Amino acid sequence: MTRPEQKRREFAAAEQLCSLLPEIPRNAVIDPSDEPLDIVVTLPTGRRIGIEVTAFVRDRSAAGSKLDAYQEMSTKIARAAEAAYENVGGRYLYCQLHFKLPFVCAARDVEAIGARIAEVLRLLAPTVEATVEVRGGESELPLIVEKLVVQPLALPMPQFALSYSDKWEYLSSAHVEATITEKAKKIHSYRAKADEVWLLVNVNRARMSAWVEPPEYPMLSVSSDVFDRVFVLFGSSRMLEVTLGA
Repeated sequence: MTRPEQKRREFAAAEQLCSLLPEIPRNAVIDPSDEPLDIVVTLPTGRRIGIEVTAFVRDRSAAGSKLDAYQEMSTKIARAAEAAYENVGGRYLYCQLHFKLPFVCAARDVEAIGARIAEVLRLLAPTVEATVEVRGGESELPLIVEKLVVQPLALPMPQFALSYSDKWEYLSSAHVEATITEKAKKIHSYRAKADEVWLLVNVNRARMSAWVEPPEYPMLSVSSDVFDRVFVLFGSSRMLEVTLGA
């Protein structure tokens, strides 16, 4: 993601948060901010609220998210399998691809692995009359594939859909604490630009690293009180405020 695109997403998330909070009047001015803060909201009274927006990542590390890397690579392989199957002209079917987690695949091997998956389906396709499951390790499927589930659906094009079953979690206090710890490193710089500072954790569930559901219980609390307020935003209408200093 480019920095301009990231800034647009941060601004949209801050606007969404403000629209959900009755204490932010409609005539408040919401502006993108220079580093280090992302957004500054100026109230009619002149009071300035700084909002630091961060994308939620449940496996955050210096090397990036392994879950996002897994999602990106498995998607590339699935698209390569579709292209390879299109070329062999086999019967179009609906196929669920289940990859092992984690797996290692070099970018140069993506097309070859996709072609192997397509070949397994080509040989199988003429006999498919009901849902068929092909297990990795018991077939010619690449070792990184856990299984291939084939359904005899009539489709206008080959489709290899990715299945990531049981890969989500409930949002927890530990998730939020880790995010606060990471963003608190610049708290003094944030406070130099605003009267109070909020942290907005934006959950983009299109990314595997952000596959979390709202907590099982309506309240979520953390021991940290570095920020004045902390919010978690789920999509366009679901927002949760975290209890601080608990």
